[in-house]
Amino acid sequence: MGSLRRSNVVVVGVLAALVALVAASCGVPIGDLGGARSTAFGVNDAGLIVGTSALPGSSVEHAFKREPDGTIVDLGTLPGAVSSAAAAVNGHGEVAGTATFAAAWPSGPSVHLVRWDADGTIHDLGLLGGTDAMVRGIDDDGRIVGFTSTGSDEWAFVHDPAGGAIEPLPGLADSRHSAAYGMNDAGDAVGYQRVGDDQVATPVVWDLDAGTVTDVSAVWGVAALFDINDAGVIVGLKRYGTSPADQNDAAIGRPGSTDVERLGIGPFAIATEINDDDTVVGYVPEGSGCVAFRWDPGIGRRDLAPGAVSFAWSISDRGQIAGQLDGHAAVFASPPVG
Repeated sequence: MGSLRRSNVVVVGVLAALVALVAASCGVPIGDLGGARSTAFGVNDAGLIVGTSALPGSSVEHAFKREPDGTIVDLGTLPGAVSSAAAAVNGHGEVAGTATFAAAWPSGPSVHLVRWDADGTIHDLGLLGGTDAMVRGIDDDGRIVGFTSTGSDEWAFVHDPAGGAIEPLPGLADSRHSAAYGMNDAGDAVGYQRVGDDQVATPVVWDLDAGTVTDVSAVWGVAALFDINDAGVIVGLKRYGTSPADQNDAAIGRPGSTDVERLGIGPFAIATEINDDDTVVGYVPEGSGCVAFRWDPGIGRRDLAPGAVSFAWSISDRGQIAGQLDGHAAVFASPPVG
């Protein structure tokens, strides 16, 4: 009995510590592949979470998914590739990401665009370029957007399974650089372009169905757009002033509006995603790290992990938030209002 009592005391102590941790941070690690570092980059409405994790005792990273029942699955990589990363998941459980080969592009690592089916089957969708390539979204039609670089040029791309090729997204006249950061299920993608010799960001919206691009700087000014929901509400990083304390902040723009609303998160706040309830998540630099936040209309900013280094990367329409807490993949509960 004495042994059982001591065990119960230990268990109660551990549970109390966990409760205190959750109460303080509102973040809970979800598990990973057992390495020193991991991040959850995407979550769908079924609660399927995807991300990237280091392997045990190694700096090599693999894409992984966490099923709604808590099962962790190593998604693996392409034959001959050294690593992989999962960046986004759609409503069908299809996962978009990358696989990296040690050499070939053109004198260093090469990155391929990949898609995993819901059953885990991996598909090589083609060469993106060097290690600057990044996947940013996959819609329910299986279209994937992101950006990559070839030499000195950075360009936004789309892969449509109907055509099967990686194609550059349309550019404004004399555009030199572009990046697509987010998309919705209504056929839109958002990001920015740099035009001519101008080094400032011109915010743009792509219509993937029509194959067109629209300059929205008349509303947004100098900005980079990061996500768009199915109603066409956009979040991004807008330049407001020139002083270090007032230069950039997260903002939200609604269809038909002639101006955008400053979220008031803080300098250089990054709004990573917006769901169909207009709830925004992201992160903001604080001290020597960053803190994840949630922003709701009529409520404002609530920090998801006070006192911890954290990032919120994705939010589902059910309100589940996925990201990183102190170096590991995590989900975040919403703090109480007030």
